[in-house]
Amino acid sequence: MNASISEALHGLVSSYRTALKTATTNSGIELAITHIRAIKCISKIPNCSARDIAQKLHLDKSQIARLLKDLLQQDYISKDKHPTNRRCQSLNLTDKGYAIYAKIQQIDQQNRQRMCQNIAESELEQFIALANRMKQNLTSPTQSEGALS
Repeated sequence: MNASISEALHGLVSSYRTALKTATTNSGIELAITHIRAIKCISKIPNCSARDIAQKLHLDKSQIARLLKDLLQQDYISKDKHPTNRRCQSLNLTDKGYAIYAKIQQIDQQNRQRMCQNIAESELEQFIALANRMKQNLTSPTQSEGALS
């Protein structure tokens, strides 16, 4: 049973990423999935910083630096003074960034509808609850890890 859970999760994530990449490419969006996720973070987190993105996407500083450099060069984001923290910069979408974000939202909506077709709302709610619990199980220290502290 445990092996089938792992395979099901790997299969779902792989299929989702493939569908997202195919849809973005077909829409003329030539960005890596990580870049797309960063654009989503910047759009949703007020006064978003590089650290916010690193924490949300579970990436290290060098990966974030490369990602942000790409998005800056492509004029999807800008860096501004952070309003409350002088030690970091606030990342914001440019007009071009907002335009691509609107396309990404459409693609996300289409993929969600496609992925969830023929599945009852109650089943989706149950899946989300189970997935969140599994995630919590994997990110919380286990009893044996706690004993090592």
